[in-house]
Amino acid sequence: AKCAVIEKDPRFLDSLNHLNAVSGQRMDIHLGDVLTFSMDSIFPNSLRAKWDEDYPDIRVIGNLPFNISTPLIVKWMKGMSERNGIFSYGRVPLVLTFQHEVAHRIIAAPADQERCRLSVICQNWAHCNYEFIIPSGAFVPEPQVQVGLV
Repeated sequence: AKCAVIEKDPRFLDSLNHLNAVSGQRMDIHLGDVLTFSMDSIFPNSLRAKWDEDYPDIRVIGNLPFNISTPLIVKWMKGMSERNGIFSYGRVPLVLTFQHEVAHRIIAAPADQERCRLSVICQNWAHCNYEFIIPSGAFVPEPQVQVGLV
């Protein structure tokens, strides 16, 4: 298995290159901004799956900066609706971290007071599950908010 990494901050390249070396060169490291990075051809065509078939052997896993999480998830939902970007490979599952309040809005049911446009957009295009809260002490630097995995 390979792991494609998109990192904006060049200060992390040395650490990522070290991880790549100890993993047997199983990482493809890309320096770029995930908000503008094109994922249309990040993986080989052999991984593409038809939309109505099984999931492709691809997963998007992200510990997103809170300041871009909402614009990014809206961009990915648009990509899902148009079947472009990473979703040109098929129904690629996403496992993402969000500030607890954003995670709650994503999964908010119709009668929930937190229900909003983000809830409707995400639930229209994806099966959204709030899996659990990650303790803030698991992060460096430690955020001042709770973190949810969706």
